[in-house]
Amino acid sequence: MKRQRSAQARTRRTIATIVVAATLGSAALAAFTLYGVFAAEFRDLEEREVRKDVERVTEALAGRVSDLDSKAGDWATWDDSWQFMEDRNDEFVRTNVTDIALSELKINAVAFFDPDGKPVLSHAVDLDSGTGAAVPSMLREPLGATHPIRAGAGGRASGMLLGPEGVLLFAARPIVDSAGEQPSRGTLVFGRLLDRTVQSRISGATRLEVSFHPVAGPLPADVAAAVPSLPAPGAVVVRPLDSDEVAGFTLLTDAAGRPAVVARVAEPRTLWRQGLNAIHSFAAISLVLLLIGAAIIAILLDRLLASRLARQEEAALHGTVLAKMSESMFLVDPETLRFTDANPAACALAQRTRDDIIGRPVTDLTDATVETCRLLVDRVEELGGTDSSENRFRRADGAVVDVETSGVLLEHGGCKVLCVLARDITERRRSEEAIRHQAYHDALTKLPNRLLFNDHLSLALHHARRTRGSLAVMFVDLDDFKSVNDGLGHDAGDALLVEAADRLRSAVRAGDTVARQGGDEFMVLLPSVAGTADATVVAGRLLESLKAPVRIGEREVRVTASAGVAMFPMDGDSSEVLTRNADVAMYQAKARGRDNWQLFDPVMNERMATVLRVRNDLAGAVERGEFVLHYQPQVEIATGNMTGVEALVRWQHPERGMVPPGEFIPVAEDSGLIVPIGEWVLRTACAQCRAWQEAGLPPIRMAVNLSARQFRRQGLVDTVTGALAASGLAAESLELEITETAAIQDPDFTRQTLDRFRSLGIAVTLDDFGTGYSSLAYLRSFPFGTLKIDRSFVREVQRNERDRSIVATIINLAHSLDLTVVAEGVETLTQFERLRSDGCDQVQGFGLARPTPAADIATILAQRKDLRAGLRPTGVFKLPLPPA
Repeated sequence: MKRQRSAQARTRRTIATIVVAATLGSAALAAFTLYGVFAAEFRDLEEREVRKDVERVTEALAGRVSDLDSKAGDWATWDDSWQFMEDRNDEFVRTNVTDIALSELKINAVAFFDPDGKPVLSHAVDLDSGTGAAVPSMLREPLGATHPIRAGAGGRASGMLLGPEGVLLFAARPIVDSAGEQPSRGTLVFGRLLDRTVQSRISGATRLEVSFHPVAGPLPADVAAAVPSLPAPGAVVVRPLDSDEVAGFTLLTDAAGRPAVVARVAEPRTLWRQGLNAIHSFAAISLVLLLIGAAIIAILLDRLLASRLARQEEAALHGTVLAKMSESMFLVDPETLRFTDANPAACALAQRTRDDIIGRPVTDLTDATVETCRLLVDRVEELGGTDSSENRFRRADGAVVDVETSGVLLEHGGCKVLCVLARDITERRRSEEAIRHQAYHDALTKLPNRLLFNDHLSLALHHARRTRGSLAVMFVDLDDFKSVNDGLGHDAGDALLVEAADRLRSAVRAGDTVARQGGDEFMVLLPSVAGTADATVVAGRLLESLKAPVRIGEREVRVTASAGVAMFPMDGDSSEVLTRNADVAMYQAKARGRDNWQLFDPVMNERMATVLRVRNDLAGAVERGEFVLHYQPQVEIATGNMTGVEALVRWQHPERGMVPPGEFIPVAEDSGLIVPIGEWVLRTACAQCRAWQEAGLPPIRMAVNLSARQFRRQGLVDTVTGALAASGLAAESLELEITETAAIQDPDFTRQTLDRFRSLGIAVTLDDFGTGYSSLAYLRSFPFGTLKIDRSFVREVQRNERDRSIVATIINLAHSLDLTVVAEGVETLTQFERLRSDGCDQVQGFGLARPTPAADIATILAQRKDLRAGLRPTGVFKLPLPPA
């Protein structure tokens, strides 16, 4: 009996030894696998994440350079910058190259170089104090032909420069006129020191600990240690700094391709620590399972009592392991798909108690369906144990949390349990959504950009083809936006664009798309319209929404827009054709006076070709001497005296002959060529008026029209005084005419400009009264001396009592404000008599005299030097005059 018991004891000891050895061997194998394989995987994952972060930092730095390039590109295309490189005028420097201007642009330095690379002007500012500072040496020296600033394609370059002051981010652009028709007059360079402020902003934008270290300066120990291991510029090296922090290093080059800066990104070793925690957890689970196996054998040997004891110990150990895990773990029955357990971290993630979780179906707390759960279990079994995916978890308070899950399928005693590890990735998903939004939306207006608009248009076209429906594409362009941008500054222009975007968005349906094409152009997609009539109603509503005044700071600005409409399928069957035809229709709307919409017509393509041809011919017409001036007399009704003439530009084309003004003036206004043409008209008219005076002819007043764009241009007063000085004409002999639309765009600017003209003795006339706002308030507040009634009212005074009443009212209103009244477009004797009986002061029109060359005006003046016999020009009728 003792021997039997002794044998049983030896057998038990042998079995126990085998079980212990097997357990230890399995544990060692599992530990080797976990720590040897999975630890390496987590290290690789950590390195990949750090590399991505380094790439984000370099992209953020490139973004700073791109921002500099955008700002430099804006300045370099100013006509004022182009003119400054020609005459080096001080007004440009006082107005633009100031500490305040550089501080607002958030740049440290600006420099101008002539075409040979010689410095023309440079200025620097300390952005912390907002006061002037020494210009970086890199921008004070002449630029050689191979200098990085001049070596870029087309004179455009950007990047970094090294100097005694440190690293300078720069962007260089060729200085050209706004129309892009003239050769470059030099190079404009914007510079921003790569200082702590830039580093701080990049750190804030990327939410990373970022630092930049010039290779020429002393380097921190970890940076100096990493530099030799960098294989080439742009490569990334990742090094753990200690058990809690890891850093990534990359070498950046300057614009000449030389090593310049080491970028360092440091971050906590969160992934590594989480990986170790997961490995520890899996190791603990594996050990538990091994102990469970050993316990089962012991239970079989010790029969039922030992088995029950082992199960109790197993349950206690299982609960301890779950409770101590820092990762969120859920246990799921793969057959019933119900939760069987959850550790404290999992309960905290779900914001529920353990009892509230156990027994619930997985579909109650997640967005997964039964089918997807079955597929997940099958996938885990197929992969041999693990799988990962992204899901959404519903908390007790109704909040939804994005989680990343990985599963392990365990089997013990014939029962399977799915161990699910969950990690909250809500913040990561939000960051990804923010990046996706930035890629598809305009940063200024928050509207969809062209990329997203094209996606919406492609989907709408697919639906329209399938349902045989129709859709509309619109191009909307703000009229005279450049005048606001040039006159009030880019901040005001941005504010106007934001307000315009909000108004357009409010004027369409929820399913329509309003996008910013770029600059002051917007695109509108109406994906489901009944036909052309519906589309034109929307177009009218869009334009009407933009007409209300816009308050920008202390100024009130009015803006209109032109729109073009293209319909599917009649105007095109593809995105490209529809957008192009809508653009063509929009330009047709501008050609027809702006502030209107036009439907696309195939004939418009021919008209557009004509517009482009006219624009190309106009570009050099001033230099080629193709413009001439004709002068239309203005006659005083009471005396018959010719008191003045209005200078009207004519284009004598070398091949087409005399081009009608209605054909080339709108093109010149739209392209900006109206500015040099208007300045030529001003100089020529002043010189001609002075020539008549020197010839001994009776003095008369010279009236010159100013376009809206010319009126809004900086330096207008200097341009006018320069024309007077060059010709020797007295200011009292010049009269400037502006339209209501030009005057009303910026009332404060208009009032200041007109006051300056009045102080110089120059008369100012409000032209085309009655076609704009016809506001009494503006008539009272602006220092006009003369008011001109538009020809559209004069034309109907002989047969339309309503128009005659309007004209009489305008005359009485003007006289009550001490304004002289001139009626345009007088062609018949009846019109003249009506105007005389209503008290009009002066008239002009074909019935008195057509616009005529300067020699004919001289003849008229020479024939009646005493100005008493009355004007007898060739016209439709003879002017009835009182006896001399």
